[in-house]
Amino acid sequence: TRRAADAHLVDVQRLIQEGTYVPPRQQMTFAELAKAFLASRNIRAGTLHDYTVIVEKRFLPEMGTAIRLPQLTSYRIEQYRDKLRAEGKAVATINKDLTLLRMMCGYAQKHGFMASNPAQRVDKLPTSGDEKRRHMQGNILSPTEANALLLAASKQSMRAHTLLRMAIETGMRQGELLALKWEDLELQSHTLHVRRSIRRGVEGSPKSAAGIRSIGLTSKLAAQLKVWRHSCPVGPLNLVFPTETGHHDNGQNITKRMLRRALKAAELRHIRFHDLRHTCASLLLMAGRNPKEVQVQLGHASVEITLNVYSHVLPNSHHGNADAMQALLTEKPRATGRGTKTVSPDALGTEKPDGGARSMAQVLEFPGKKLVPERGVEPPTRALRMRCSTN
Repeated sequence: TRRAADAHLVDVQRLIQEGTYVPPRQQMTFAELAKAFLASRNIRAGTLHDYTVIVEKRFLPEMGTAIRLPQLTSYRIEQYRDKLRAEGKAVATINKDLTLLRMMCGYAQKHGFMASNPAQRVDKLPTSGDEKRRHMQGNILSPTEANALLLAASKQSMRAHTLLRMAIETGMRQGELLALKWEDLELQSHTLHVRRSIRRGVEGSPKSAAGIRSIGLTSKLAAQLKVWRHSCPVGPLNLVFPTETGHHDNGQNITKRMLRRALKAAELRHIRFHDLRHTCASLLLMAGRNPKEVQVQLGHASVEITLNVYSHVLPNSHHGNADAMQALLTEKPRATGRGTKTVSPDALGTEKPDGGARSMAQVLEFPGKKLVPERGVEPPTRALRMRCSTN
């Protein structure tokens, strides 16, 4: 329409005045942006592969390879988001796509291919942390279920039993287990060192710097690994869990041929391999282990991540805190010859030693109680001596 044409003319004139106008034939296409963006990334091979799959399988078919960057508007990105939602895609998947679009448009803006970042103005879908925790909690194995799984795996093969036991007891990621080498194990000292990981056939460093870590082994697992070493296929990579030819195994094969078979034999619900990692962390926290220690074993970048992910399995300490506070504040102070001590109202006459960390609230709780020993004479103050001398 004439009105739309006038509006477009105004926009073009503004861009010309700003010095950012690019003729349509010289404008970069979305496909060209995608190629330049992916080539510029200095990231882990697995992450780059994920980005490439999203671009090739979803972005280009939906956006079109010939679309020019000025045509990539916020409205168009919102339409893409809403279409994925209508198709039943997971919220996490949709938001991951939006994050990648923001990164790509930010790259284009940085290099002058776009005047602004349209993806930055598109809202992500809200996520429910409670829903995610409920889903995770339903996939966590209890100690009884974990033992049943391992019993079923032991009847399957020595390799399956050892690998699944290590997954549950150490909380290692699947890629870390499949990249583990015998030189990473110190079986005499019951220690293993996580130094690498593999994803989609590409070996690299763990997910983060915190992923490079040492983990203690139980005596049973260390003994089982010693036995497994004699049966382990020998290969050029010296892997702990290789294929029959001694090379890296595929994660999907491990899940289908080992985990799912063992779950079915044990008559347990379907869970993912990664849920064995959640099981490890949850069981350790429910047993009262320090969250910091669990964070280090899992290889999380910070203890905040561990607490956010597994807060629902931490023992509920609300009543324990209330009971402890009540016990502190209901102990009555009692004067003795050597100083002030406290005594429980249920055990009057029986002295209890100070713990060294008594709260000032104990004193404030009983303001009328004598807290100064009655023996001896308090030295007179200067004001009292003056009054006595004038009398």
